[in-house]
Amino acid sequence: MWYKIFILIIPILVASVFAEPSENELKILFIGSSYFNYNDMPALFQKLAENSSKKIEIHRKIRNGLFLYDHAISSTTKSKIQEQKWDYVILQGGGRNTAYPQYFTAKPTKTALDSLCAVIRQNHPSTNIIFTLPWAFEDGMTWYQNWPDDFFDMQQKINDNTMKYSDELGFTVAPVGVAWDKILAEFDVFPLHYLHMSDWNHPTLKGSYLSACVVYSTIFKESCKNIPYYSILDKTLAKHFQEVASQIVLDSLGKWKITSIDDIKITPKNFHLNQNYPNPFNSSTNIDYVIPTYSFVDISIFDICGKPIKKLVSNYKPAGTHHVNFTDNNLQSGVYFYRLKISENYLQKKMMHVK
Repeated sequence: MWYKIFILIIPILVASVFAEPSENELKILFIGSSYFNYNDMPALFQKLAENSSKKIEIHRKIRNGLFLYDHAISSTTKSKIQEQKWDYVILQGGGRNTAYPQYFTAKPTKTALDSLCAVIRQNHPSTNIIFTLPWAFEDGMTWYQNWPDDFFDMQQKINDNTMKYSDELGFTVAPVGVAWDKILAEFDVFPLHYLHMSDWNHPTLKGSYLSACVVYSTIFKESCKNIPYYSILDKTLAKHFQEVASQIVLDSLGKWKITSIDDIKITPKNFHLNQNYPNPFNSSTNIDYVIPTYSFVDISIFDICGKPIKKLVSNYKPAGTHHVNFTDNNLQSGVYFYRLKISENYLQKKMMHVK
């Protein structure tokens, strides 16, 4: 009897050894309001992904009428973020508050982004945070107290502020509003309610489909051109939207910060820890370091036995050169070590303290 069991087990073992490893599903959370909800933009994105054989799992925290700030102070949104370790969290803000933070101060986009990025990174530091750069109102701000800004003026202010926030907070940008600008600028006469609905604000199906194409190329870093999914749009038009969205994203990956810690192999070649100065030092010394991408940085001081003495840095930092000072008037003379750690990689140097 035992040999029959053995014969049955062998094919199973062989199959398991030589089976193709399954690609993990990307877990993606969309956080937003009616701009995502109209035409179900996340579902359009999902169809694009599925029709290009991408394995994704879509979740939503979307409610009409909410600003991004409302999500930032919502305990239910925080609970949703903490539900699991997301690969991507997609944040949707509004054009008016992004373009004119000095005038519309009630629910600031920057404050919301700062808060949500912190919650997302605390939940899982490797989550890729994407902010969908908003589009302007179809008539800009010409309807409001006789302001002169038309669509393109307002869109430029949205672009400028979004990129400033991205530089400060380190999130990726899905340049949705830039793609809208490109499509609308192609027309000799500005089209009435083409990407915008009749409220001059929310997206038509065309607007949502174009947005989904931008999000696709932002996440997968590849063109969505010729993906055989067009919703109910004219096929030629949908293909043009695919091409425009892909070009805007892929031609400027660095600009949109479409990178992650996984894309850059962190080695001593691209992150640096300089020798402290002065060295030897009496009570105070300076440490300079360089990081290649926005990262969570830990810099700590240890004694010669490896006992932690002081943590100098424990925070997210943008790419570039940074400086930190170490001062301890009660430190005993001797050899100490300071360590720069990013992810599971670290650099360490020795320093000498003398009284």
